[in-house]
Amino acid sequence: MDKSDTYIIMCERATEIQEYWKQNPRTDDDWVRSYKQPYNQVWLPRQDQLQAMFKGKYDIENMLVVFNDWRRGTWVADDFKFKEPEITPQNRSTITMEQLWLKFVMYELFNKQWNPEKKEWTNVRTSD
Repeated sequence: MDKSDTYIIMCERATEIQEYWKQNPRTDDDWVRSYKQPYNQVWLPRQDQLQAMFKGKYDIENMLVVFNDWRRGTWVADDFKFKEPEITPQNRSTITMEQLWLKFVMYELFNKQWNPEKKEWTNVRTSD
């Protein structure tokens, strides 16, 4: 289970993920204290919990195909531009599976990507 500072900040700032947890709480969930508000809890979803969020959208085989295409880098059809690969030589030894799956969930379900410099989630595509 990833409890790194990076993953905690990513989860804390993924408001959609935190809302999902509030609507679907479980007693075996991992959580930590918020960096911004020490009396608040931040849910740290495990990889299986992130994958379960796709229930009804993809079966397991299609989910893995879409995940692999996303991980390698893909064309963003709406914007006609290339989305960079998620695993790079710079992060290959430090990125965790939880971070990777959180990024995928945020991209696929909420149209957002992680900006590591600003430490925030930004919209991938703008609506017309």
